[in-house]
Formats: sequence, structure tokens, C-alpha cells
Amino acid sequence: MSSRVIAHRYAQAVFDEAVSRNQEEVVERDLSTMKDIKTAVPELFRILKSPIIDTWRKKKIAHEVFKDHVSPLTLSFVTLILEKGRESFVLDIISQYDKLMDERRNIIRVEVTSAKPLDDDSKSHLEASLEKLTNMNVRAIYREDASLLGGLSVLIGDKVYDGSLRQQLRNLKLKLASE
Repeated sequence: MSSRVIAHRYAQAVFDEAVSRNQEEVVERDLSTMKDIKTAVPELFRILKSPIIDTWRKKKIAHEVFKDHVSPLTLSFVTLILEKGRESFVLDIISQYDKLMDERRNIIRVEVTSAKPLDDDSKSHLEASLEKLTNMNVRAIYREDASLLGGLSVLIGDKVYDGSLRQQLRNLKLKLASE
């Protein structure tokens, strides 16, 4: 089973439980806190992922570290992850939970890559167009890649809209080669 599938199943489980308790935003904050702790103290997560440390010790460590920082629901979820040996999927689970929360809020994240930086007006216009296309609120991440030569490429979920000059030149080359 792929890591994405595993992460989605665990994220969906905690999300469903959080919704049933009306605590989905609390769990979201808790998971964000866990991510921050992982960044600040990476050794902690190396210990929790270590196969030579007994599960009961990992649970005790996690309880001591997180008990004052996360809700009981999130702490129970962390315990479940440890019991099932899914420690290595924590960041993927958090990412999947964030996606579930975005869906609940009707938000879609898109990645826009352009050859040169876009000005604020261009970004606003593009986001408005993408909102019309998707019927969702758009949260865009902007990147630059000079190899595009011009234009831009937009990634929405697993679909790429490539309007770059580089792609147009490739298409022209293929068309000319086939004639």
C-alpha cells in the first residue's frame, strides 16, 4: 500500500472523528503544532520512528512531549499511530488532513510557475480566473522558472495547464516534425 493511501486513511479517520466532536479546527492546530515541534526538535521524531525503541516507550515520550500542547483527541491519535507503527507517515498524514480541511472550506491550492515574477494585479486576475474555472477559493503558491521562457504553468491537483512559451515551442516542433 502506498504511503499516500496510508496517510489519507489515517487523516480521514482523525478528520471524521474530529468532525463528529466538532473539533476539526482544534485538531488542525494540534497537527500544525506537531509539525512545528518536528521542525524545532527533529531528534524527537527520529526517536519516535526508531525501530529499536519499544512502542510503550515511544507512547510515553509522545505523551510527555505533547500532553500540554495538543487536545486529548490528537494525543489519542498520536498514540494510535505509534501502536500501528505508522510513525514515518506523520508528515504525510498532516498534509492529507490539511487537504481535507481545504475541501471542507472549499479551498483549492494551486501552484503557479512563471518565467518572471508576476505583479500583484496579474496574480489577482489569475486567481480570479482560476476561481471561476474551479468554483473554489484559490490559494496560490508562486514560483519562478526561467526555463519556461515566457508564459506560465499552473498545477491544480494532478492536472497541469501549461501555457509556457517552452511548451508552445515543443508543440510547434512536434507539429512541424510530423508534416
